[in-house]
Amino acid sequence: MQYSEQKQYVEVAVDVPTARLGTFSYSVPDHLNVKPGQLVRVPFGSRRPQGLVRSLVPSPSVPQTRDVISVVDAEPYLDEIHLKLSDWISSNYLSPIFQSISPMLPPGVRTGNNLRIEINPELSGLKNHNINERQQKLLSYISQNSPLTVTQLRKSFGESIGTHIKTLERKGYLVLKPVRESQTVRELKVKHIRLTSDGRSFDISGSNALQNAPKQMQLFESLKTEYDAIKLSVARNTFGDSAVNGLKNKGYIEIFLVVVSRDPLAGIDFPNPENINLTKAQQVAAGHINTSIDSHDYNSFLLQGVTGSGKTEVYINAIKKCISQGRRSIVLVPEIALTHQIISRLASRFPNKVAVLHSGLTPGERYDQWWKIRRGEYPIVVGSRSAIFSPQMDLGLIIIDEEHEWTYKQIDPEPRYHTREVAIKLAKLTNATLVMGSASPDVDTRYRADAGVHKLLVLPDRISRSKQGLTESRNLAEVEIVDIKRELRQGHDHFLSRKLLSSLEDCLGSGSKALLFMNRRGSASFLRCESCGLGVKCRRCDIHMTYHETYKYRNEQKKEALICHHCNNRRNVPDKCLVCKEGKLNKYGVGTQGIASSVKSLFPATKVITWDRDTSKKAIDVQSLLDDFETPGPAVLIGTQIIAKGLHFPEITLVGVVSADLGLSIPDFRASERTFQLICQVAGRAGRGKLPGKVIIQTYQPDNYAIACAASQDFESFYNTEIEYRRNLKTPPFSRMVKLNYSHSNSVFSEKEALRVADFLRYQRDIRGISNIRIMGPTPSYPFKLRGIYRWNINVAGIEPNKFLEDLPLPRGWYVDVDPVGP
Repeated sequence: MQYSEQKQYVEVAVDVPTARLGTFSYSVPDHLNVKPGQLVRVPFGSRRPQGLVRSLVPSPSVPQTRDVISVVDAEPYLDEIHLKLSDWISSNYLSPIFQSISPMLPPGVRTGNNLRIEINPELSGLKNHNINERQQKLLSYISQNSPLTVTQLRKSFGESIGTHIKTLERKGYLVLKPVRESQTVRELKVKHIRLTSDGRSFDISGSNALQNAPKQMQLFESLKTEYDAIKLSVARNTFGDSAVNGLKNKGYIEIFLVVVSRDPLAGIDFPNPENINLTKAQQVAAGHINTSIDSHDYNSFLLQGVTGSGKTEVYINAIKKCISQGRRSIVLVPEIALTHQIISRLASRFPNKVAVLHSGLTPGERYDQWWKIRRGEYPIVVGSRSAIFSPQMDLGLIIIDEEHEWTYKQIDPEPRYHTREVAIKLAKLTNATLVMGSASPDVDTRYRADAGVHKLLVLPDRISRSKQGLTESRNLAEVEIVDIKRELRQGHDHFLSRKLLSSLEDCLGSGSKALLFMNRRGSASFLRCESCGLGVKCRRCDIHMTYHETYKYRNEQKKEALICHHCNNRRNVPDKCLVCKEGKLNKYGVGTQGIASSVKSLFPATKVITWDRDTSKKAIDVQSLLDDFETPGPAVLIGTQIIAKGLHFPEITLVGVVSADLGLSIPDFRASERTFQLICQVAGRAGRGKLPGKVIIQTYQPDNYAIACAASQDFESFYNTEIEYRRNLKTPPFSRMVKLNYSHSNSVFSEKEALRVADFLRYQRDIRGISNIRIMGPTPSYPFKLRGIYRWNINVAGIEPNKFLEDLPLPRGWYVDVDPVGP
């Protein structure tokens, strides 16, 4: 189709893997009304994928265009702000433009690119004129096996049938329809019954029509005097099918559909709101934030407060201010498991004003919540990472709780964004106020605050509250470091030190609760042969398998297995070494399951609860577990890093960090920061109620600055040491980093490809005369082999490494991670 000045043209982001960063030009047929932000279906080769209209343009970017096929929904899904946001995400994170759009789309609207093929019923009687023998075979096969998809047809006839299908469709023999994804969701409509106009005017006392049908009379009277409508299923169960059918046949009732909301908070009783008086420090912080909200200008704040300092009350005060102006808020938490506590506090303060968005909801709940948010029914949205893309109109406030958490970084699938950076961009686009809270801020965030990019607000004291809402300062928990090497030299080889064991005994004996932190699952870390020294590695991963005394498989509890914590591969525990065939396999190290077994044997009358990925895979499991732990009486909660994240249990008086060194061995420049943050956060769970708290940190490296500073909750000392290391190494925040990762099933080929691309990048840097970009590697990923795939990394660091990479083609098998947070 030649370019025409009378035609309307659009730029469309197409949902195809080949469309890396750009859009494609399409012409708009006269019968379609196309607007920016709409989801459309377009031709792309032989496929009919979805695309999102980015803009209307006076002329196309190519000499010939094809027409947009259809509009999925007349209402645009993205407004101008979210279109700009998706452009920024695509450019900043080097992700395909449609992938940058997809998190913003309502649940259920995306469909696959697969097509269902049917014989055109209007032409089924015609003879197969002007088609070749292969096309006739295709038609015959389709007519005998319909309905079929293009994917199914390709399995039988090969990949080269696309042209034939296109020809048969063009000549009118075939009809192609998009296949919707299996989890497509819509409004939930439930059948109800109600009285018709005849039923409402019917005088039961002056008629014998229902005298011999007592169930019909009961149902009729219920509708006449008690209910406007009754759910059809309830009516059938209560009064019987014959009563419903009888009244319907008489014309007294009718069946109609009612849209039913699937509300994840329905039926939950939230506590009555507390009368809270802010401390002076909280008032100062709230004052700065509220002034920003009043200004309707973008401002960002880092709210740094020790654990238990009352950051949530500052958030609530800001939300209240935002609502008073008729504006809306988004509140982000790093884990789904943490949404319940913050939702409970917000829903009690702001009844019927809180929406929830996270992956733990059912598809129907996500669908209903998204559309209610879009219609402006909720001033507050609470959720994990992806809630930043909720269609919250008139946005005035974004809150990121525990902003340091690495789970705010999306890893897979694309776009690999960081929620904090997206929130900053969105707040700028909407002139909203951004508040980032943490007791141990991300080093990058604190550096920006010191540089004046964010305003630093400090809550220096832990507080407690009386029933009257009055506050008082409280000391942080007492912390003691135990040197495990000294314990071993003195003959104590149990993984719980003597100090931790005696403190645990005192805690439980007084009726209090304890928390034991171990960032490793299972019973033992690995098995090792006493003869040859080798262990049992996963066949698919370059990693030792973990020993589990028990494990769950298909909802059944099983005994003893070796499990790979990367690919979930399982195998029976061998009797002897698999390498030398002679030596006995001994257990080394410990995990949450092993600690739980030991604590149960030491304190058999005490409730022991384990919280890790093995025990709580769903939100409902987490809530049941937390409810169990909160019941009165002594209890021990044993868990991985999830227990360190923002939970508030006033009854915990003892925290034990079983092995503080685990994270320090990870090959990542952020390993010390991650260790400091974890210990700081888990230590902050102790002593949040009336009773003082105690923390025991067990370590092989008592003098390590991350562990020593975490023990004293001294962020400033840790930050000053860490920032100098970063400055000398030129790692973030003194540069930006992009990780290029290559994966292949052949070890030799993967290494050669990694070396080739590294050389190519260095060549491109040098011929362009770029001096501020460093190419590091390639180096094996950690772990090197994962799920049978060998992986290599190349790190590109500098001022704007993403700009350097944006126009450089990378072969298939490479993926790009801008601002990575892991090794």
